[in-house]
Amino acid sequence: MQFSLRTTFFFSGINPAGLSPADASRILLLELVMHENDQEAARHITAELSHFANAGPKWCGYMASKALLVDPAREAFEAEMPGLDARLRTNIATLLGAAFVALHGRVPVSEEAKLEASEFASTTADHAEEVDRDDAGEALHHLFAHLISGSSLGQWLAREHRDLITDGIDDKRMSARIIASLDIMMRVRNDDPGFFLLRGAPGIERIFRDTKWAGDAWTHAIRKLDGAFSPKNPIYFANIRKKARAIGLTFDILPDPTEEPDGDFGTDPTNGVGPRY
Repeated sequence: MQFSLRTTFFFSGINPAGLSPADASRILLLELVMHENDQEAARHITAELSHFANAGPKWCGYMASKALLVDPAREAFEAEMPGLDARLRTNIATLLGAAFVALHGRVPVSEEAKLEASEFASTTADHAEEVDRDDAGEALHHLFAHLISGSSLGQWLAREHRDLITDGIDDKRMSARIIASLDIMMRVRNDDPGFFLLRGAPGIERIFRDTKWAGDAWTHAIRKLDGAFSPKNPIYFANIRKKARAIGLTFDILPDPTEEPDGDFGTDPTNGVGPRY
């Protein structure tokens, strides 16, 4: 039992090498500050290391005995953090609650939770930005993962980008037809290189139907991406036969292109994909 508990706490303390936005919304990274060879600081660090090396099994046992206090401690902190995104509030309240239990061995009272939540407000705000980035990444993944004619939309975009550079514009190319049917425009040689999503495009809204990005929510999520931008001028979309405002995305967020999928290319893969005006 002792081995299992020690192993659990050992591996739970490992920081992942690369943090995704989702990780960054729930993992606190502590900064290591140099002590400039200060002898007093060095002695203190050495003493603490020695203490925890000897107290390892007891420390794990102590934390395991307090595990049931973490949930009510989380609830105490959540009550003092109104107005936050639900997931962010739960993540931060869990971290603060567990830390309080580790330091004090009990659940905080309301005033203590309120004080600590206030002290860590700036840290919470930093993590809120990561939650927004995570939501944008999930929306983009959902869009790219949509299957059309045996391949994902992300792959059709990547192939069209590759072929547009090497072969130029060809409206009859399968990748060009597919993205055009969804009201997606791609430009490689202009002041705003990238691919552009028409706001309110029926084909894209169909992809996001019955998700948390349904309606106009997907536009707000996609615009939070690091590679999102607003084009200087309206973009012309052939389906609606006019220029319109769009959301621009840089090419560096596209996956690497693969070969065309096997299949019968005699049929139009865009049938039923996008609108027919």
